[in-house]
Amino acid sequence: MIVSRRVRALSGLAFIAAFAASFSLVDEKEAQASGFLTSRFGADHGHPALSTPYAVYFNPAALGGMRGTHIVADGVLALRHIDYTRPSSALSPSDPATVNDPNYIKYNTGKNAADNILASPYIGVVTDFGTKGVRFGFASYVPFGGAIKWSKVSGFENEPYSKGAVDGSQRWSSISGRALNLYNTVAFAYRIEPIRLSIGASASFIYSNINSIRARNADGSDDVLGPNGALSEGRALLETSGIGMTMGAGLHWEPMEDGKLRLGLSYMAPANFGQDMRLAGTLEQQFGTASAKATPIEIDLVQRLPDVIRLGGAYRVTPKFELRADAQYERWSVFNRNCVVRRGEACELGPNGEADSSKVILGIPRAWKDAFGARAGAAFWPVEQLEVFGSMGFGTAAVPKGTMDPAGYDATNIYGTLGGRYKFSPHFALAGSFTHIQYLSVTVNDSFLYQYVPPSRSPSAAGEYNSRVTLMNVNAVYSF
Repeated sequence: MIVSRRVRALSGLAFIAAFAASFSLVDEKEAQASGFLTSRFGADHGHPALSTPYAVYFNPAALGGMRGTHIVADGVLALRHIDYTRPSSALSPSDPATVNDPNYIKYNTGKNAADNILASPYIGVVTDFGTKGVRFGFASYVPFGGAIKWSKVSGFENEPYSKGAVDGSQRWSSISGRALNLYNTVAFAYRIEPIRLSIGASASFIYSNINSIRARNADGSDDVLGPNGALSEGRALLETSGIGMTMGAGLHWEPMEDGKLRLGLSYMAPANFGQDMRLAGTLEQQFGTASAKATPIEIDLVQRLPDVIRLGGAYRVTPKFELRADAQYERWSVFNRNCVVRRGEACELGPNGEADSSKVILGIPRAWKDAFGARAGAAFWPVEQLEVFGSMGFGTAAVPKGTMDPAGYDATNIYGTLGGRYKFSPHFALAGSFTHIQYLSVTVNDSFLYQYVPPSRSPSAAGEYNSRVTLMNVNAVYSF
């Protein structure tokens, strides 16, 4: 009877979680989260060694340390600032003589910023089905993604041939956009009680949606006007979506019989197991030289996502004090290029970005590198019902300076978290936390983007970048 009741509850809750998470809270008009690996749900409880409902993502084996059924509803609100200053050294004209034109310089240099908000949910359920060793979990969440809307720049509205400059000097890389990767994950764990070892595995079905608007010219330059003084600057609108899948596995071990020490190790495979993800959609390019309205063409956006390794430990020093540490390795080197190709074509780029233009409409060399992050923290229980926790951590950048642009900015960062969790009853707990992430300033002097050949050439994104993110997390867990 216990098993039957939990199965019915799990079935209904899984449907609710999938339905709720399918509605992204990201608004492409006013949202932006940091970087790419945005899995900040759960704050310090999102950890490969901790047995919490977040283990569905962080380490499926850690579910082995849970008993009963637990339902979590989690929300992260991110406030992000990024600014970019484009210098005259980044100008990328088709005619070198244009660099002395004061209007051209004014239209294509200067500072712009984005101050945006992102809200992201994590909804999940974990149950033991009333058994001793079996655990099952389900969750919906967005571990990779972000969205952005850059501010408008005043002073260009009434100039007939420079209205595009109102979108800012960064517009050749990004005016607005959204990258959403929604994971729906089922996880399984089995605990071998005599040796206190749990093994786990997960399978994730991924829905990806990428939309972007940017300024673009057919030759990859940042020309605003053509040789005859006519408008040259155009716009490109990309709208794509697609599905994929991945799997994960992990181990969770309590070496000591009293359970004071817990160790966790997990691996999440790359989306589509390292093969290209193809997002189908349309591309509409309206160049300033065209007299007729552009017709959208059917395209595929080709991309790859990384695999991630996590390792962590937690040690209960006293009944009221615990130390925690974890690290992760993200293999972003698999993200070596993007391509916008005609439907069904391959993304094949040469060393300088050369490609068959009848197949590749836009090549985007990336050459990203693997990234590493680590965190150390502690938790304190002044009373049995209240946990106070905090941590400090850092992460390295995945994006090299040569291919960095305002749409794909990343930098080494340091962050700190402070929060608390209160257990109101054996069945209900509420937690909240505050995290601040500070990115180190980046100055790009040698941007490769304009050095590539068409169809991979884009205006240089040299300049100075700064960013910071403030995260507020609130979550509730109901257990029975």
